[in-house]
Amino acid sequence: MLLLWVANRFQPVKYLYEQIPFLYRLRFPNRLLILAASPLLIVGAASLQGLMVVIRKRFRNYRISFAYQNNPPVRSTPMRGITTLAFIAILFFSLKDVYLTNHSFGFVATAIEPKSLQALRYLKNQDKGMYYINLGGGALYWSWTPAAYIVQLPVINFNYNQHLTNRDSQNQPDSPFVATPKYQFSPTLEPPIGATLLKDFEGVGLWYFPDALPFAFTAPSEELITGAKLDPTHITEAAARYDGPNRVIVKTSKDHTEDTVVALVSNYPGWKVLRDGEPIQFTPVNEYLGAPALPGEHTYTFIFDPPLHKIGLTITLLTIFILLFLVHREQLN
Repeated sequence: MLLLWVANRFQPVKYLYEQIPFLYRLRFPNRLLILAASPLLIVGAASLQGLMVVIRKRFRNYRISFAYQNNPPVRSTPMRGITTLAFIAILFFSLKDVYLTNHSFGFVATAIEPKSLQALRYLKNQDKGMYYINLGGGALYWSWTPAAYIVQLPVINFNYNQHLTNRDSQNQPDSPFVATPKYQFSPTLEPPIGATLLKDFEGVGLWYFPDALPFAFTAPSEELITGAKLDPTHITEAAARYDGPNRVIVKTSKDHTEDTVVALVSNYPGWKVLRDGEPIQFTPVNEYLGAPALPGEHTYTFIFDPPLHKIGLTITLLTIFILLFLVHREQLN
């Protein structure tokens, strides 16, 4: 699979990837390891299950009694219960062995580049608000991404050369606006157009884009439709913050009635919005999060709660309940 990934830009492998886009997901050893190990775990579990059934049937009528010297037995335990506990112990140590074996392969310790951590922490201390950054300009600084995760700065040019429907929609010629980085780290010898150099980190400059849109803002609704162009002088910046990985909180203070509140987070199926704790209509704007804005001070909470997560959680809880019921019924018999 790794060889195919290297050759995916050339025919006939390119045609194969175009027909089966899922293959793009298999470009990392960790993901290949999951696919390779999962069938082996299933086969091993099925073999243990078959062995356990045979042993439990053979010793179905046997019990182990515990007695002290010549006294009558104080307790009697069925052999099938002991067999079950023994196999649970085998599964536990097998799982532990699989984890320890793969952990050393999947989580190789790597040092974080000191300059990246220094530069990103400097930016975070200078501007504690929400915004996007660009690492590298044209080519992504991959060695800087771990520091960006630590400092919690969203990287806007972090992509895998794949086409996303909402991203393509956001960047159409008739789009009213598009999210752009507020800051960029790139060589000082290559000044980006429209940017101001704020600081030099040993050849890597911290560039500021004054025309970048705020992370969250309110704007006239008529300027946010396809084909219109958003006038930057008509927007009002709104305070925004992440509350965990699946919640974006935006606070507004606006007098106009025909405005829309926008948060520059891509819209995926599953987003909903609350205004002051009450659910309201979720209105995506150019495939970003949006909702009708009311005059005055209000708090808008965008929550990512996809239906597939609820379905998966329901299946998991139902499976656990059925298994507990079957174990309980077997103990009664």
